[in-house]
Amino acid sequence: MNGTFKTRVSNHETDRDSRKADYRIMQSFEICLFEVSKLFRISRSGFRISQAVSFVLFLLAFNPSPADAHLVNTGFGTFYDGVVHLFITPSDILVAIGLGLLAGLCGAAASRGVIVALPAAWLAGEMVGSIYPTAITLPWVTTLSFGIVGVLVALNATLPRTVMLILTCTAGLLHGFVNGSTMAAAGTNRLGMLGAALAVFIVITLITALVVSLRAQWSRIVVRVAGSWIAAVGLLMLGWLVKGQG
Repeated sequence: MNGTFKTRVSNHETDRDSRKADYRIMQSFEICLFEVSKLFRISRSGFRISQAVSFVLFLLAFNPSPADAHLVNTGFGTFYDGVVHLFITPSDILVAIGLGLLAGLCGAAASRGVIVALPAAWLAGEMVGSIYPTAITLPWVTTLSFGIVGVLVALNATLPRTVMLILTCTAGLLHGFVNGSTMAAAGTNRLGMLGAALAVFIVITLITALVVSLRAQWSRIVVRVAGSWIAAVGLLMLGWLVKGQG
């Protein structure tokens, strides 16, 4: 009886420490966001909007493992399952958005190459990953990839077209490989992988077209702030990965 009581107390203390750690991480994320808003001279109302967006991103990043390991069943067929898979996998959707923002900042010429290279590399990576259906997730690498892209956007990095294409192809092959591996392990076929690649194409095309069309200086600052949010989510997810290994 005494041993059971001690076990319950120990479990309660562990849960309490875990909640405190999550709170400290979220608090650090809010402080980081506030400093970014000061750096880019965001107004109070703009900061409130950024808080709302950050909360959405926080929820998106809160539990990355299930989305990486399982393929959602939409009921509309394998193709649409693959399409939805992109939007429920935080690392995938964030790297696609981040590359779209970065390509848009680099100009129309770079964007034209990126909107073709990313889905093509993604699909190629999926085909290779499907050969190894072992649910390889590589969370550290995929998190670092979109985090680095977010930093580049925040820094307003204007990359040469060749460098932009190399970065895009590398990210596409990496995330596509993880997609192909997890999808094959979940029992999906290559039609689902084609759906995921098409979803990547749609996202990257819409984002780059939007950013390239921006002319006002404040609008480009908003793009850079969005990049800083992506980088902050990357840091947040890295913190949870470190905590998970502790």
